[in-house]
Amino acid sequence: MFVCVDYGAVTYNLTRPEGQPSIFDKFNYTEDDGSPIEIASHCLRHYLNMLAQMGGMSSAEIALFSGRKDVSQNRAYDHMTSDEVQEPISRALRAGMNGALVAKEPRQLIRRSDFPLANPTAAHSTEYGSCMHDFASEPCQMYSDCVNCEEQECIKGDEQKERNLRSLKAETALLLMEARKAVTEEEYGADIWVAHQLKTLERVNALLKILADPNVPVGARIRLNIANASLITNADAKPIHVIRGNKKVRLK
Repeated sequence: MFVCVDYGAVTYNLTRPEGQPSIFDKFNYTEDDGSPIEIASHCLRHYLNMLAQMGGMSSAEIALFSGRKDVSQNRAYDHMTSDEVQEPISRALRAGMNGALVAKEPRQLIRRSDFPLANPTAAHSTEYGSCMHDFASEPCQMYSDCVNCEEQECIKGDEQKERNLRSLKAETALLLMEARKAVTEEEYGADIWVAHQLKTLERVNALLKILADPNVPVGARIRLNIANASLITNADAKPIHVIRGNKKVRLK
């Protein structure tokens, strides 16, 4: 009869349970010192990841191949020695390559208004440019995620900073649209980016709303209350302006 190959069938053939011969015993395979070979099934997962690393697959590809949520989880499976890591470079040098190992490309500068033309998908927009990623990677922990930081203060009346904030809103809205499109196409990891871009857009909109409020004086210091994303407080000694939903409450 045909039966499904279950976990036990694989494990028993690898580990010699209760003295039973393993698949290595059946084919007379032993360790170099003649001792029996025993291997845990999880070791094969490490071995496959090693083959992928040595074969030149990217971190994102290995994470997808292994069913991982975060590319940082690849590190525990990377057992390449320093010689193996350097081998591609050594091979290139032996083949006669000299000078710069990375080809120089001319810098391509674009205006911030042309950001949509760069076809961003999973990306971070910064004060200085943008960081392009893929949906298999989680939003970068090194990204200066200032709009989601409760220590950042915005000063009402700083026109350049407000323009930057409006640019961030437009760029985040574009990135959110791309992330939602990726979710409908069932692209791995896109749902995490949707949540991140939604949170950022919500807080940018809240900041812009308070900056546009004529009852908030010019020069007021505006700070996000991250414990409750719907609250934005004026950190001056003046009365605090709090936004709850669509209602504005004046506190003393």
